[in-house]
Amino acid sequence: MKRKTYTVEQVQAFARTLTALPQKPKSAVIKRDLVAADVVRITRKEIRAALTKGYSFEEIVSAAKTEGFDLGTPTLKKYLRTATKPPVKRPAAPGKTSDGTEKDAAAPPSPTAAKRHVLPNAGDL
Repeated sequence: MKRKTYTVEQVQAFARTLTALPQKPKSAVIKRDLVAADVVRITRKEIRAALTKGYSFEEIVSAAKTEGFDLGTPTLKKYLRTATKPPVKRPAAPGKTSDGTEKDAAAPPSPTAAKRHVLPNAGDL
């Protein structure tokens, strides 16, 4: 089977199409339903601020329930703890870089940033 080929003009036209796309609203970025862990991760700054203001975990859970969220105190504490922990770095496999590509012995090491899905903050929604 012959591999499909494209002209430079087709690629340039596609690039222009992508460049002309308008910015999507931030609320349209998330394409799945959110679960309790997502709710806590997105609102973690606001939760921490409420705790700093003297509100208890139980009072925050009560406020969440009045907004329709099914969230318990142990769940809130657990997800708040995991939402604020730095990601665990796993060592790369022998002969591979941290992003899974083959190491090039001639290339100098370069810092690579871990790419992960970042959920928006509540203020961004």
